[in-house]
Amino acid sequence: MARLLTVAVVLLAGVKGLMATDPEGPSFTVEPPSFADFSNNTGIRLPCAAQGSPSAEVSWMYMDGTRITSVVRLRHVHPNGTLVLLPFRAEDYRQDVHATIYKCRASNQVGVIVSRPVRLRAGKNLRRFIHVWLCDAKLRFVYIFFPPHFTSFKIANLLLLLMEN
Repeated sequence: MARLLTVAVVLLAGVKGLMATDPEGPSFTVEPPSFADFSNNTGIRLPCAAQGSPSAEVSWMYMDGTRITSVVRLRHVHPNGTLVLLPFRAEDYRQDVHATIYKCRASNQVGVIVSRPVRLRAGKNLRRFIHVWLCDAKLRFVYIFFPPHFTSFKIANLLLLLMEN
């Protein structure tokens, strides 16, 4: 009788263990932001994490579904799901890396989920002062954050050239 009871307990424990590992589709535990502005001097980390059973695999893709990969000295996809855009020189700016839309994707054998789009925009972080004379003759200094490919812009009939300090 004791032996039969032991077998029944072992069987019940096995069934309970199976129930605890029922397949479960992925769900985000950390989702990236909708917008991400960053400087070429700092770079940025875009976190993305998901859970599921079996474990969810996290990857990043463009809007068209193309999976993205690491780009030497510009972009790194960590195994933990974090996408890192590294600090870069102005001449290394690439629109397909620094000014694009990404999505995080999590998948396992049960299903696939995709995050909201992350609109990414990189700028060259320079102190650019524009001298603006107002009617009352006060000089104002304005801090501007521009993408590195901007060298000038026009307001009404006034052309402003941007210079590095």
